[in-house]
Amino acid sequence: MVNPAPAADGEEGEWLRDMRFALAFAPAAHRPALEALLRYDRRLLEIAPKPEEPHVPMIRLAWWRDTLSRLAEQPVSGEPLLERIDLCVPDSAYPALGTLAEAHMDRVEEGDEETRLPALFTAAAAITGSETSYEGQGRVPKPIRPIGAAVRAGQLARKSPTRRQLAMMRHILTGHLPTEKGDAH
Repeated sequence: MVNPAPAADGEEGEWLRDMRFALAFAPAAHRPALEALLRYDRRLLEIAPKPEEPHVPMIRLAWWRDTLSRLAEQPVSGEPLLERIDLCVPDSAYPALGTLAEAHMDRVEEGDEETRLPALFTAAAAITGSETSYEGQGRVPKPIRPIGAAVRAGQLARKSPTRRQLAMMRHILTGHLPTEKGDAH
């Protein structure tokens, strides 16, 4: 098992606490891989376009996608997150992680936020060996609800820790994942 990084202060510390709370509801055997998935998604979310360098984010996202497609045959050293993915995530889930990078490319290039969550849940399903039918509506299937709980915490990042944890618990119990603009529960 990969040891979690020490808690940081500020926003990063809040994100780590929320991620660990959400992952506490995942089967122990899947926690390291799901943690790697959440860290990967967060890393991709940090890649944002800048007016002076509009193509750099696309190059960075393409690098992640392409590197993951070769990871099973060519392990990468020097990038701790890729080393963690290589260690924890089954090779069979790598294509789904590449699809998640492509969803982030849509986000950066076209402002399309709609493809990220289905790609994230598909990657979680590939990791856990479960099926997912979540396409942005309805209930999130039970095996991947810890990922949905972490997403829910991200939607409420500016709320109190208690509010985020209650929302995560509601999601774990019901599978309901409100949109950021929708249900505020």
